[in-house]
Amino acid sequence: MREVSKAITALSTLGDYIVSKPTELHEIIQIAYQHNGWFSPDNCWRALFAIANDYLNEEKLASFASSYQIPTSNPKTVGLILAGNLPLVSFHDILCVLLSGHNAQIKLSSKDDKLTRAILMKLGQLSENFNKQIEIVDRLSDYDAVIATGSDNSVRYFEQYFGNYPNIIRGNRTSLAVLTGSETKVDYQNLGKDVFYYYGLGCRNVTFLLVPTGFNFEPLLNGFAAYENTLNNQKYKNNFDYNLTLFLINTVPHLQGDAIILSEEESLHSRIAVLHYKEYKTKDDLNNFIIKHNKDLQVVVGKEFTPFGQAQEPTLSDFADHVDTMAFLSKL
Repeated sequence: MREVSKAITALSTLGDYIVSKPTELHEIIQIAYQHNGWFSPDNCWRALFAIANDYLNEEKLASFASSYQIPTSNPKTVGLILAGNLPLVSFHDILCVLLSGHNAQIKLSSKDDKLTRAILMKLGQLSENFNKQIEIVDRLSDYDAVIATGSDNSVRYFEQYFGNYPNIIRGNRTSLAVLTGSETKVDYQNLGKDVFYYYGLGCRNVTFLLVPTGFNFEPLLNGFAAYENTLNNQKYKNNFDYNLTLFLINTVPHLQGDAIILSEEESLHSRIAVLHYKEYKTKDDLNNFIIKHNKDLQVVVGKEFTPFGQAQEPTLSDFADHVDTMAFLSKL
């Protein structure tokens, strides 16, 4: 377990580095934002601090690692095809590969090749072992297993191309919130974090509401008003304006908030700046809906589920698509 201990120490040192907010990291974030207009400095720092606090805490890492039989010899090469919809969205996969002692052969997303590359380079500087374990490539080759994340269209390609190797392949998921009508203004403001953070681009973002019949949307929209500055991002505002125009031209019933449009739709996945909702009559109705769509859901938010405002705060054990990455890696 000595090598695991060294890995934990190096990872926690990265956390300290992030929290110190060094000048070089500010500069990298500006470059990332210029490259990808969705990667606003606020969202980059939000992602970095979440990683530092929830993933790179030494005690949390030690407790997490102790739950697995981590191999001490015969490391494998794990190909990682990273997503790029959010800043450092695939960092958890990288962490798991490094913590398990395997080698990470990494294909970066073109949308997030600035910030993630910089963090990987920093890891290599912090640990000689990590420097040997990490390889950034344009194309995967000579790998023993694959973890790939992409769109549902990409999944079909991944399954065909990597199907003969041990793999974890992830497609599109999203999250929903269950409302009862008894929520407070603070509840709605916290729900706004789940909806608006990262501009709604992540699988942990709430894109769908289950509301009781006759639900009053006014308090919800009043709570969401706290996020009207989301429109300061030009890319988000362009989507808001475009979708609002479509609703108006096509006379589609909708509710307009300061930075969001609500539409009654069956689809869990909504367009940027749009939030879908569906009414339910009984608790059985909403439970049956959740069960029916479970394979498409990452998080369910609500008073009896993940608390409002915490969808974007996964712990080390909150695995994407609910597939235990460390268990997969430990058995290679």
